[in-house]
Amino acid sequence: MACSQWLHLFEAPPGFDSPFLRENHGPYQDFDRNPRAYPEVITLIRGWNKFLPAKTEGSVQLGKIRFPLVLLADCTLHHPPQLQPINPGFLPPNVSQHHLTGRRLAKSQDLAYSLYSRLLSPFSNVVAFYGDEHGSLAPILHALASWISFTPDGAWFWPRPAVLIFLPSWPGNKPVDIHEELAIEILQNFNHEKILSFRAAVSAWKKCFASVTAIIEPTGDIRLQRMISESARIQQEKMTSGVAFNAYHFKRFFRAACAHFAKAEIAPLNLLDISRVDNPSLDEIRFHVEQVAGAAKRKEGRPDIAIKLIASALVLDSYGQMKHGRHLLLSLCQHTNPKSFPC
Repeated sequence: MACSQWLHLFEAPPGFDSPFLRENHGPYQDFDRNPRAYPEVITLIRGWNKFLPAKTEGSVQLGKIRFPLVLLADCTLHHPPQLQPINPGFLPPNVSQHHLTGRRLAKSQDLAYSLYSRLLSPFSNVVAFYGDEHGSLAPILHALASWISFTPDGAWFWPRPAVLIFLPSWPGNKPVDIHEELAIEILQNFNHEKILSFRAAVSAWKKCFASVTAIIEPTGDIRLQRMISESARIQQEKMTSGVAFNAYHFKRFFRAACAHFAKAEIAPLNLLDISRVDNPSLDEIRFHVEQVAGAAKRKEGRPDIAIKLIASALVLDSYGQMKHGRHLLLSLCQHTNPKSFPC
C-alpha cells in the first residue's frame, strides 16, 4: 500500500515555546479526484515492536487501501522520544503549519496521543491496535484511557469510532472483558480526584468510542478485512444519519480541526463550531440543504445532528444578511421539524 506523509510534529524554533503541527496536503489528491465520494478513515496506532521504514517514524502516513476512498492512517507519531527540530524557511504551498500554542508537554508521546484522540479519532470510523506490536493488552488500555474526555452528561459529540484490539492467538490466550478492563484502567490511572465510580468510568469511554472490542485471531489479512467491514458498518450509520462527509468537506473540516487543535485552551472537538471557519459557496449550501432535507424525511437515523451542523453554516457570519442565505434557510426550515431547529 502506497502511503504519503499526512501529519508531523516538530520542535519549536528559537523564540517559540511550543511545538508545531504540519499537515501535508499530498494525501488529498484522491479527495480532489473524487470530491463527491465519502471517505472512510481507519486509524491504526502502531506499537514499538513494529519495524517500519525510518521515514515513517514520528508521523502519520495516509494511504488508500480500497476504492472508493477507504483510507488507512498509519500512526507512529508517538514513537520518537524527542521531536525533530523544525527547518526554518519557505513553507511549500502544499503544507499547512499550525503553532500549538501553550501545548508544552513533558513527553512528545503525550502530545501525539492528544492529537490522535482530539483530532484523528472524530474523523475515523475505526481505531485499531495490534496486540503483538504493543507487547500486551496493558499499554493499549493505558493509551485508550489517556484520551477519554470526562464531559458532563448530555454533551454532544460527533459520531464515535469503533475500537478494535487484535490480540494474537497465543496458547492459553483467553477472551477478556475489555469493557471492565478499560474502566479499571481509567479508575486506577486517570481518576486523579478519586471521585469517579465504575459506572462513571464506563460512561466516559462510551462518550468517546462507539464500541471497544478485543479480537483473538491469527495475523494477516483477517485483521484488515475485519477493519474494513467494521468501517463499512460505521459508514452506513453515518450515511443513514446524514452526517457523513464527502471528500471535499472532509478536507475542509479537517484543516479547520487542525486550527482548532492548535488553540491554547483546547476543548473537545465539536464540528458544529468549526463548521463556521470557512464560508461555503451557494452551490455547497444547496447541496447541504438537499442532504438535510433527505435525512429529515427518513424515519431512521439522527437528522437533527445534520440539521444543526448545516444550519450553523447557513445562518452565521457571511450569509446571515444575504437574500440567498435567507431563501436557503427558509427552504431548510420547510423540510425540518421546527422543534429541532428554531427558524
